[in-house]
Amino acid sequence: MAEQLPFVDVALATNPQQRCACVLVLDVSGSMGTIVANAGRDTGQTMQADGQTFRVVSGGTTRMDLLNQGLQTLKGALIEDPLASQRVELAVVTFGDTVKVEQPFVTAAEFTPPALHPSSSGGTPMGKAILTAIELIEERKKMYKSHSVPYLRPWLFLIADGMPDDDWSEAAKRIREYEDQKKLVFFAILTDGENVGVLSQLSVRPVKRVDSVKYKELFEWLSATQKSMSQSAPGSELQVKLPAPGWETV
Repeated sequence: MAEQLPFVDVALATNPQQRCACVLVLDVSGSMGTIVANAGRDTGQTMQADGQTFRVVSGGTTRMDLLNQGLQTLKGALIEDPLASQRVELAVVTFGDTVKVEQPFVTAAEFTPPALHPSSSGGTPMGKAILTAIELIEERKKMYKSHSVPYLRPWLFLIADGMPDDDWSEAAKRIREYEDQKKLVFFAILTDGENVGVLSQLSVRPVKRVDSVKYKELFEWLSATQKSMSQSAPGSELQVKLPAPGWETV
């Protein structure tokens, strides 16, 4: 039986520009509802999330609020660059109560940042989310090839404020295999924490830490890297000098 060809992707058929794919794997577990700025009134109540006890307050700005603002920053910065808006492709995978593909791959020009909300439980299925993202990338690469669209090495960008509570061993194995084979670039970002724990075993690069109040700077950095990458020829992106991460917590 002949191999079934992928469906025609209208966006790839009408826009043959080379692609720079970046999938964002974002933690939406309950702790992302933690207020980190403009704290409101303490209600006297508590809640459990991710194995921790939190005070419940009214009002305030949460990590999730800042993450949503960061996604808007990313979109705005990329569409200001005519080339990046057509070459950079974004996808979003979230993990909390469950793993969800919030946004399949689209160009930055077509990207609409999803409105994310913290989950109601403390689940953190990070391993499954990473594997889901890798599968998204593999399927997208098949589409590129079927439409003869050149592409750069895809990025997988993980942002989490805790450690996984599922089996992450297969995800770690796949990431390291893909990095060794130069099929993927993986970054792990830890929010508001010091314990890099499992994240350091997932990534071949040092885990970077960021205060959630600097999400805007983080996403400005990500947009700058994607703009630079999008101007590279396939195979030469390894020599692109990335801007210094001024948002990093040392």
